[in-house]
Amino acid sequence: MPLFCFTLEDDIAVWTTSELECSDENIACEVAVQLLSKLFVQMRRDGPDWSNCRIRVAEAAGQEIMVTSAAQVALEERDRFRAHALVRTDQ
Repeated sequence: MPLFCFTLEDDIAVWTTSELECSDENIACEVAVQLLSKLFVQMRRDGPDWSNCRIRVAEAAGQEIMVTSAAQVALEERDRFRAHALVRTDQ
């Protein structure tokens, strides 16, 4: 499986980085969203200003797959989670 690099960064620092094997680019982007969501949940109040951070996904060889606002990704994931939570499962 291909190796992908995940980085959370702002203009000053790289906050976290990791490498994972994923079956394809789409799965790598989904993993990035999930990792970011977990980071937001675990974030301390004195943590970085996430509104200035971005998430970067790249192939191990360096080809960028996704670069986007971390805050925007977190909001989209929150909305997706809320929409799923509102779906009734007892019918």
